[in-house]
This record gives sequence, structure tokens and C-alpha cells, in this order.
Amino acid sequence: MSAAAIVSYLIGIVVQIPFLSQSLYTGPIAAAMGGLDISWLVALVVTFAIYYPWAKRTLKHPDRIIYPVDEAAVLDAAGPAGADNWSA
Repeated sequence: MSAAAIVSYLIGIVVQIPFLSQSLYTGPIAAAMGGLDISWLVALVVTFAIYYPWAKRTLKHPDRIIYPVDEAAVLDAAGPAGADNWSA
């Protein structure tokens, strides 16, 4: 897991606190909004706003890409189906 993901996640947790409205704790912004809990929405927006540009900037592309073997092309090159290709 990347540092961008971990740090963004932790910041997302911290920014939720003022917007929480639970029986154990109600944040000041949630209390000012009449107990409306929008902590999950705030965390989602803030985490995305931090993570996406950071991850995009630090993304390392591979030097080369290895594609899977195209089975149809391999079968076509082997000859007709059922043919004995092992004989010389």
C-alpha cells in the first residue's frame, strides 16, 4: 500500500470528527446543523481530493507491458484442429 493511500485515509478519518453526530460524540459542525451526520460525505470528498492528485503524480509506470498470450492465434499457428503436429 502506498504512502498516498495511508496518509489520505488518516486525513479522511480526522476531518470527519467535527461532522460526526453519534450518541457517544457530536461534533461542533454537526451540532450546529441540528445533529445532521455528514461525516462520511466530508471524508469521501476530502480523501479523494488528497489521494487522486497525489497518487497520479507519484504513479510509476512499468518499463514494458507483458500481454497475455492470444490462445486463438496460437491455435491457428498450430494447424488444423486434431492434426498430429508432433510428427516430423
